[in-house]
Amino acid sequence: MNNTQLFVPPLTMPIKYRGFKGAIGYQRNRDVSNGRFARLSVHGGVDLSTDLTGIAEPVFAVTWGRVISVSAMDPNGSIPDFRITLLHKPYEAGILSNYWHLADANVQVGDEVNSGSLLGHVEPQNPPPHLHFELRKLADSATSSPNPQSIDASVAIDPTQLLYRFEAFGWPTETLVNPANGIREESEFVRDRTGWHKITRKRVLRWNRNSWLFEVELAQQSGKDYFYLPIDIAFPHEIAMRNVLDSAFADLRQVRLRWRHSYFYASKNDAAQRYDPIKMIEDVTIIP
Repeated sequence: MNNTQLFVPPLTMPIKYRGFKGAIGYQRNRDVSNGRFARLSVHGGVDLSTDLTGIAEPVFAVTWGRVISVSAMDPNGSIPDFRITLLHKPYEAGILSNYWHLADANVQVGDEVNSGSLLGHVEPQNPPPHLHFELRKLADSATSSPNPQSIDASVAIDPTQLLYRFEAFGWPTETLVNPANGIREESEFVRDRTGWHKITRKRVLRWNRNSWLFEVELAQQSGKDYFYLPIDIAFPHEIAMRNVLDSAFADLRQVRLRWRHSYFYASKNDAAQRYDPIKMIEDVTIIP
């Protein structure tokens, strides 16, 4: 590829529900013969979860383009697995998007699609039901005349922040939160050569190891409340908010939060067989 700047058009979400399940990058493949992880492979896209209600949820084009490939991976299998590839405008930029694990295909090769056009539906019998979404850049030699055979001559682009941007810039805020007490002390016992010692921490910003988020716990009059900020794909204003929160908690200052519901990052509700939105921080103000 040449050294020209990579152009990716603004993206909308390919599914109505935005539960983030699997990340792009290396992952281990399990050797089913002995139950161990045998080798590394590249996961070329992100997996976006759908509700677990058995409903085939619709899949939409993320931006304008043309359908260049529609295939059924196992036409004789018990579970359908359609895969659709789009080439996006401007076509000379060579940006592709792939949509895998579909129950059907609502388009055919050559169709022009708009942002939000219906492509098909997620296969609800695929355990667990999810859409595998990829964003790719064609090699320069394949850009001028793309075809299904040239799709392999491409490199993966991490679409996570581009998809999250749809929500981070333009999603309405829900309310204004004024905590009764923005500081919550946490104590633990640590041991050294002289014995056990109690340490009290007054800073509540901490890593939630079950996701890709910082979790902020605030004490309210009615109990605890939890708010979140992204880590790996945070935008500059979200990084700045983490610093403000860090400073406020360290100095025992109360904070006022403006937040929005996040469907891109969500919490699995096993009892209801769905994913529930979480409270994503939109703005932070230190209370004088």
